[in-house]
Parts: sequence; structure tokens; C-alpha cells
Amino acid sequence: MINSIAIIIFLAVISGVFSQNPYKLSTEKELSIFGIGATAGAVALLLDQNVNPITKAEIDLLSKDNINGFDKLWIGNFSQSTSDWSDGLLLTAAFLPSYFLFDNKINSDIIDISTMYLQTMIIAASVPYITKGAVQRYRPFIYQNDVEYDVKNSADGRRSFFSGHSATSFAAAV
Repeated sequence: MINSIAIIIFLAVISGVFSQNPYKLSTEKELSIFGIGATAGAVALLLDQNVNPITKAEIDLLSKDNINGFDKLWIGNFSQSTSDWSDGLLLTAAFLPSYFLFDNKINSDIIDISTMYLQTMIIAASVPYITKGAVQRYRPFIYQNDVEYDVKNSADGRRSFFSGHSATSFAAAV
């Protein structure tokens, strides 16, 4: 009996929580957040412009013996098709929440939810690129002998830290 009452109370509380919009947007706060996101995006773009392709001479100087233990685990695992799939999955994760546009329970809060989602995605996409532009850490595939120089000779080879795909996918999921 007590368990049944507890379940009924729990369901009543949960239904009350989900039936009200807990978010209160304010123009000043939202513009501030968008400003922070735009600034972060601009900084990311500026830093990213300073990431140069890796030259053959730089690659020739690299040694697997000088790479940290964590990255050594990933040497030999590069696959262009996996990289392409990863990009596709990232786009899917980023746009999947748009499914909720068709949910009648969410439609009434769509402006609030969309605003917060856009703010989150702008910041989640910018912060990794700020770090990547500042750190310019080599990706493990740069150390692989079987990866063609054309693949290695890109600015992307210096954008290993930290994963923008993971950050953006996690932000989209949350």
C-alpha cells in the first residue's frame, strides 16, 4: 500500500514538473549568452586561422617513441571511412533534437527550448576549437606510416585536443 502511494505521489510530482516550463528567458540574459557564444566563435575562428598544415619535414621529425601513452593506443587505427561516419553521426546528433518540434507538449515552449539549444551548441562548438587553435596537438594518425601524406598535410592534423565531436554530441544529447 505504501509503495502504491509513493508511486502515485512520484507520478503526480513528475507530471507537474513536466507540465510547466521551468525556464524563464530574459532578453538581456539571452543576448549576453549569445554575445559570449559569438565572441567564443570569433576567437575560435581567429585561432583556427593560425593552424597551419603539417609539413613533410615536421612529420619526418616526429617519432612514435615521443608520443604519450594514451595516444599510442590510437596509432594504427585511422580510417577515413570511420572519420566520415563520425562526421555524419555528429550532424545527426546535432539535428536530432529538432524531432521535438513535432511534439505537441514541447511546441508551446519551442522558443525557449530552441534559444537555449542554439546557445548551447554555439558554445559547445566554439570551446573545442579555441583549445585546438591554442594547443595545436598532433592527431595520432600523423604518426602512422600507412596514412598518406595528403591526409596528414592538413591543418586538421594539428587539431587533436579536445574532441569537438564529443563535446558537441554531448551538448546536443543533454
